[in-house]
Amino acid sequence: MLVVAHAQTKPIRRHIILIALLCFTVNLFVGTYIGLNKPSHFSDYRAEWNSDGNNYVRLGENFWLRHVYSRQPEPPYQPDVKWTPVYPILAGGINLLFNAIWPLYAVQILFSVGTALLTYAIASSKFGTGVGLIAGVICAVDLTLLTLNFEVMSEPLYVFLSTAALLLWVRLLYAIKNEPSIVLHAFVGFVLGIAILTRPTGLYLPFLLAIIEFLLFRRRGRHYVVGCVVLIAVAVATVLPWGLRNYIVVGVPRLTVVDGTNLAYYVAASVYQVEYGIDDFEVAQARVASDYSLVSATEAHNPWLTSRDIATMDKEWRNAAWEIFRQYPRSLAAAAVRGVTIGLFAHTVSDLANASKMAWNNPGLHRLQKLELTGFLRGLLSNHTFLVFVFVWEELLMIAAIGMAIIGIVTGLSSRLSRCGTLALLVVLMYYLCTMALQGLTPDARIRTPLMPLIYVFAALGAHRIFSRIPHKRPLINKSRNVRDALDMNEY
Repeated sequence: MLVVAHAQTKPIRRHIILIALLCFTVNLFVGTYIGLNKPSHFSDYRAEWNSDGNNYVRLGENFWLRHVYSRQPEPPYQPDVKWTPVYPILAGGINLLFNAIWPLYAVQILFSVGTALLTYAIASSKFGTGVGLIAGVICAVDLTLLTLNFEVMSEPLYVFLSTAALLLWVRLLYAIKNEPSIVLHAFVGFVLGIAILTRPTGLYLPFLLAIIEFLLFRRRGRHYVVGCVVLIAVAVATVLPWGLRNYIVVGVPRLTVVDGTNLAYYVAASVYQVEYGIDDFEVAQARVASDYSLVSATEAHNPWLTSRDIATMDKEWRNAAWEIFRQYPRSLAAAAVRGVTIGLFAHTVSDLANASKMAWNNPGLHRLQKLELTGFLRGLLSNHTFLVFVFVWEELLMIAAIGMAIIGIVTGLSSRLSRCGTLALLVVLMYYLCTMALQGLTPDARIRTPLMPLIYVFAALGAHRIFSRIPHKRPLINKSRNVRDALDMNEY
């Protein structure tokens, strides 16, 4: 049975204007709150509470001023292999150009508006503009995404680039009746490559998209296979120079060493927490380091503090992590599930509080698990009213979105016409869920941001499905155009 079929699947101008204005207005509201409480947040990047943000700017400034890619504020400027270059170069360049950090936040607001419109476009092209409007509006009012626009963090840029690449790929497949464009495949690969150089989270995404396309359309002709190869080749060619640079300067043939430190000091430490019942995460990290003769977590993140070379430490981190995984597979699975669950319901209120110089008393979601409602409410209501509102909004939106997304996925899979498209987007969503597990039991809200546009697409489909069940005087579905206007990705 066809579940959604609109006579209009192309973006509508008034929808685009509405989503853009809504997203910009909410961004302006959040920015005004921060500016009224802490004006220095918009002038001096060093007022940024997050040390990662300060390091991003320092990396970029060293690159532009001294032509070295290093976090160190003074010589010897040891080459950095922790962070990929796109975002630091952007952040440092903007700060140097304007001698203030607020223009970067303005650019990130534009990224968030673009992400909301891209989410609208993805949902519209597959499920109709009604579903697209819902998806775009939800994305536009997601305070988790919007709060990150006022931090020096790479998520807004990465989410924008990865969502843009996904839209291009979806549009490419949507026009698959014609011979697919090799140029468009190449462009998708290039955008994915830039996204990977922004955050390595999407490292395997080009391969995943190519595999999906190959499995769906390999029987339609050789040009489909060629397109998949071109997509992967261009993405690899885009990121390869950075991997070669890291190999030359520190002997690590990878884009970053973060995956190694995450395996040892986050995932493996979380396994220890589950296996040995360790409550304190830093205690678990120290025990992993002690048991396997690793440097401390602080030294791992700042390698100039130790005399050991990065290539050797990288091997030790990975060997220790995999040894722990082999010993405690059940604890690994439990830590992954718990970590992903924590990440899905994490919030950015503490980030907003720090940015606006406001106190935040974390009420503790674990109290709800123990049904300690009085303690939870007392802790929550002791905070500033706006922070309470943001907390409640983020949590309720996430709960509703996940519930609606489950309905949307079932709806998409139940229709023969929409099944392939739903499966393709679902695989990408599952990929991002797996990347969340690399943060162990301590993921924050920003880790889930890449999958939010996809969750909102499915949530919008679920919400539209429920709404369509409500009796209306005028039918919601134009049955006469059920093939052309369906949410079909592959009708063969």
